[in-house]
Amino acid sequence: MILNADDYGISPSVSAAIRQLVKANLISSVSCMVIGTSALVELTKLRELGADVDVGLHLVLTNDPALSEKSKVKSITVASGHLYSFWKLFLRCHLRLVNAREVSRELKRQREVCREVFGQDPDFIDGHQHV
Repeated sequence: MILNADDYGISPSVSAAIRQLVKANLISSVSCMVIGTSALVELTKLRELGADVDVGLHLVLTNDPALSEKSKVKSITVASGHLYSFWKLFLRCHLRLVNAREVSRELKRQREVCREVFGQDPDFIDGHQHV
């Protein structure tokens, strides 16, 4: 059985709780978000544990600042560089206002960040809301 803890990196408190589960060997995998205000700090803490768990990339296309250069992901970000909210992204998709290359660019950048932090590709990739 695989027990996965989702949304690692979303906040320091969620990340700390997941690290406790990892330390206690109560979960076998962790889905990591690489965007957000505390994500990189929290990812480093998970990496430093050196635990024997699968580490996956949890893709994010809503709310947080995009990792890609703002000018290269215009169709999925507001003027500030933040990704659209779920409902605005949903509407833009249905109106065909989202550029698939820009989505691909942002998702690739998230994968690159995960690889940079952990020194390897993620063991798996997941996501929700926007999928």
